[in-house]
Amino acid sequence: MPTNASAPNAAPSAPAISAISATGTGIGFVVRVESANRECFVTNEALDHLCGRKLAQAENTTAFRAFEAKIAGVARRKIHAGVAGTPLLLTPDSFH
Repeated sequence: MPTNASAPNAAPSAPAISAISATGTGIGFVVRVESANRECFVTNEALDHLCGRKLAQAENTTAFRAFEAKIAGVARRKIHAGVAGTPLLLTPDSFH
């Protein structure tokens, strides 16, 4: 009998990003890759770039959540490529 990997009772996958922390210069977050957690930081300028405009400080967390999947994807690709640094820094150039 064939199995259905997308069965409705399948366990949901773990969230890509957890533990966000807003600062005056950007947002720190933790991304899980394979079995390890990696600290990352996306700058305010990178969030401005993703939104296409200069954001007010109060808008950064909302922008982060709106682009969370894209931010997590870029962070994962950098981690898999072996980019060093703690936290892993994501700048506007990270999103070209």
